[in-house]
Amino acid sequence: MSEIGESLGFSYKEICVIGNIYVQGGLWLLSAWLPVVTLIFHKQPSYRKKLYLAVGYGVICSILFILICVRYSFPITEGFDVCVNDLHWLARIFGTTYQVVNIYIFVIGWLLSVVLNITISKLILRDYKTYKN
Repeated sequence: MSEIGESLGFSYKEICVIGNIYVQGGLWLLSAWLPVVTLIFHKQPSYRKKLYLAVGYGVICSILFILICVRYSFPITEGFDVCVNDLHWLARIFGTTYQVVNIYIFVIGWLLSVVLNITISKLILRDYKTYKN
């Protein structure tokens, strides 16, 4: 992260917040709305029920993203320090290290949630193709 930050003119703290909070969070948010977009373009018999659930999920994810952005807002270096303190707090609660919590949240948790959102969209498409045939 240090090298990426340097090449873009950011400090380590700044690039970590930009990459891990804003970019990853933004991609997660986009993937959370993917089922809504899929449902809008591929209507099927149970379209409304699924759309209400998907929109509700998208709204919840949007609210969470906004709360995260507010918590770790500008100045970015202070956002980094707040995030590190939160990770240390979680590490104490779970009896592990800051690094383990960091990996679970920003690597495993993020990846699983994005894959889940994409999988839900693919299931919707599969249901649509089954209905059309």
